[in-house]
Amino acid sequence: ISYNKSRCLKIVFLSRISPMKNLDFLIRAINKVSSDIELNILGPKEDLKYWEKCKNLLQKTPKNIKVIIGEQVLPERVQETFMKYDLFAFPTRGENFGHVIPESLSVGTPILLSDQTPWNHVKSLGIQIIPLNENDWTKSIEQWATLSEQERTKRKEASLIYAKKIGEMNQISIIKNKELFEYKSSCLN
Repeated sequence: ISYNKSRCLKIVFLSRISPMKNLDFLIRAINKVSSDIELNILGPKEDLKYWEKCKNLLQKTPKNIKVIIGEQVLPERVQETFMKYDLFAFPTRGENFGHVIPESLSVGTPILLSDQTPWNHVKSLGIQIIPLNENDWTKSIEQWATLSEQERTKRKEASLIYAKKIGEMNQISIIKNKELFEYKSSCLN
């Protein structure tokens, strides 16, 4: 894993375009960043009125921010898509789980995540969890943009390590559920 230090930070927002996913918040935070950033917005435009609001905010984006607007990503292409970016920004207002979170981690793409998810307890360099405060997000994005190549690599590796840990925990859960099912089945006979 390596980085070309001369290129700007490539951020992806990969989610439904709806108020719950909070794209307008992210755009406002990024519009205050002074470093060079590439923001890629990918996902279905679920709420067209909300999307218009976001597009209006994008018109105020300064020259140091390059914005690329894409379409919905097919489920089988999500991980491949995440691999193209340095950071997944997910300022969601709330999630029951957030399946895109482990998908991003599984390919080594670190996450800047709101504290409004069940993931708010995670301690990993691969996930930075912060409250939904625009100034905090602006400051954090600025810090991500100025990380050294070594620090970016360390965070990508931490993402992969945490994703592996999640996979191991899931395997243990599967085994325990299977054992419980087999025990219950044996009690019925």
